[in-house]
Amino acid sequence: MIVSLSVEEEGGVSATINLMPVTLITGAPGSGKSRLINILWNTFSNMGVNAKSKINWLGKVSIMVRVRINDESAGKVTGLELKDPEAHLEYVIEYNGKSLRQIIKTSDKALLVLEADDSRSMITHPIEAPVADAWSLISEDALRVPEGEASVLISSNEDALESSRVLMGLIRGELMNHRVHMLGPYFEYDGKEQSLSHVDNIGRNGDGVIRALAEIFMNPRFDSDVGLLRKAMAKLGYRSLRVGLFNGNVALGFRDSKGNYRIGAPLPCHLRTILAVSTQVMLMNRGDILLVDNLDYCMSNETWDVLMSLLAELAKDKYIIAEVHNYELVRRINLSNVVYSVVST
Repeated sequence: MIVSLSVEEEGGVSATINLMPVTLITGAPGSGKSRLINILWNTFSNMGVNAKSKINWLGKVSIMVRVRINDESAGKVTGLELKDPEAHLEYVIEYNGKSLRQIIKTSDKALLVLEADDSRSMITHPIEAPVADAWSLISEDALRVPEGEASVLISSNEDALESSRVLMGLIRGELMNHRVHMLGPYFEYDGKEQSLSHVDNIGRNGDGVIRALAEIFMNPRFDSDVGLLRKAMAKLGYRSLRVGLFNGNVALGFRDSKGNYRIGAPLPCHLRTILAVSTQVMLMNRGDILLVDNLDYCMSNETWDVLMSLLAELAKDKYIIAEVHNYELVRRINLSNVVYSVVST
């Protein structure tokens, strides 16, 4: 289970996030709020693949992901003795513009170190040996020994190498079993779609919201979440919210504050934001993370209060990390501190 994240970028952003259901990133203009969100997205979206040509970190950057593991998991790694039944491991990525280092460690000692640059790809701790692809973030290739080296290395370092693989697999399982999604900075979509198809990610700008809501409204598993969404919308004057077929399209319908029933009509800006974020949270599984750039897009005091209350209900076992421009909106929040936290850049 991921419990915290830290990012340090030379000359740029610096922040530590202790994960809670809702974490809001605030700061002055140009302080790196959106940059922090995008560094996290760029890192998590490239887990398990070669990141050399995909990472867009600028200059020196260090990213640390702290995960909680139990005795049973730790017992699979030779030499890893945890004093606490629910102890922590840290996965650290260090990049200086030319080389990459991956470290798995406890709070006081390194357990595994991988290093990569243009001329080498190595495991440097607990043994020194070439590996197939140390540019790959926590992938199996990161610890695969090239065929020409395998017979010599495995015979002399078999135990250490196997323990390192198990350790890497443990971290990989914690990080890749939970999906990370990204939304924003703007939400541009209509109240209708031409086709109905499965959606598990609505897209950064909310292109899949209507299709996703159509599935959600038809699935009894989401009845409780749909009830929360309808209740929140009613506070803003949008009643009888539903999604269905209309004139050959999949359309969102609701009764507005004047009593007019609107089907497939263009949606107000604040409504697009609320529906996009809440829909993606409903689609997520326990432990998944949603990154949002510009959560307060088109938000007024009233719509913001409704959105925050809704997310507090929907995200109890999920995580939202969101950048917010308007600190006055953040100051309005009146929720338990077990639900949300604020991080300044």
